[in-house]
Amino acid sequence: FNLGRLVDADVLIAKQPEAISRRQLGLPVRRCFICQRPAKFCSRSRRHSVEDLQKFISDLYFKEVHAK
Repeated sequence: FNLGRLVDADVLIAKQPEAISRRQLGLPVRRCFICQRPAKFCSRSRRHSVEDLQKFISDLYFKEVHAK
């Protein structure tokens, strides 16, 4: 796992009405950081608290920083 996974950027093309999807690129669905279910389901249902997500991200950051 790397910190780059925390960034979500849409790919836009001029004159195309929507961003390019992961499906169009042949990529798997994004997984939830905490439970590994499809991330969109956890996000939409607010399955995990903000505090749980903040803790996950903080722990990940400190592991990366101290691993170097």
